[in-house]
Amino acid sequence: MPVVYVTVPPAATPKMLAIEFARFIGLPLPSRFSQVEVTNKVCDLLCTLGCRLVFIAELHNLDLGTRVGAEPSDQIKYLSERIPATFVLAGVDVEGTGLFAGRRGGQIASRYTLIPTSPFRHKTEEQRGSWCSLVATLEESLRLRAHRPGTLLDLSAADAAARPPRDHRVLPESPRRRQPPHH
Repeated sequence: MPVVYVTVPPAATPKMLAIEFARFIGLPLPSRFSQVEVTNKVCDLLCTLGCRLVFIAELHNLDLGTRVGAEPSDQIKYLSERIPATFVLAGVDVEGTGLFAGRRGGQIASRYTLIPTSPFRHKTEEQRGSWCSLVATLEESLRLRAHRPGTLLDLSAADAAARPPRDHRVLPESPRRRQPPHH
């Protein structure tokens, strides 16, 4: 399982975040497990499976101004230290959440690079063409298991016309000393 995708639940605790990881990878856990036990099981399994990318969405659900919000941010930091993978964090208006403020925020800011984004427009034919070009390039670049070429492009063209764009901020992790071996 080289990729994991989880969302930060509203009012998340460190245990809730670890359980989101366990749920994604299909790891059955007794309800009596502590946060430390869940986290250890998740980290051990993701390392065994060779996870290389961890995508955490809805980062704006963290409120670093409260202890309840700060503890899950510590959990994300801890997971990124235990799992030798690239972490990508995404959320709406993450600059305004206090994510980079204070001592905790400084640690997070030193580990990630902020990449502000804006909605990708597709009202005009030229904008839709740019969108399709981007999706086609991404589709060619990704190694997707059991994938039929052109599927993402077909889905994105239909989807682009049906939904309004969303504004997200993406935070890919800065390169770390620990790099996965190249084969």
